[in-house]
Amino acid sequence: DSLFDYPGLFRDHYSVASHHLVTADNYHLLMIRVGLTESQRRLLPKKQQKNFNKKIEILHEFGGSADSAFYNGERSYGFFLVNQGYDLWLGNNRGNKYSNAQYGENSKIDNFYDYR
Repeated sequence: DSLFDYPGLFRDHYSVASHHLVTADNYHLLMIRVGLTESQRRLLPKKQQKNFNKKIEILHEFGGSADSAFYNGERSYGFFLVNQGYDLWLGNNRGNKYSNAQYGENSKIDNFYDYR
């Protein structure tokens, strides 16, 4: 399950986009971009509108995933940053629920965490 799969969570205020990255060793990683919808951006005070083109990238804690930035609901640091107008990008490490696929000839389990 993913926090980003709940339909009512982002519909009115937040936009969510998935971006798939492929590493040199053909490992598939997912980045998630979260921001305010255009209508919500217009409602922000001028001071916070200066943040619109500022990007922040967050990588989760060990053993977690990108949606951990939102686990505390509106009090979480993910929502805080997005609600301030920042363009938030969330990365995922190899092996978590969003980035657990490797394809091709190097996809054997013994190469799964070999980052060379």
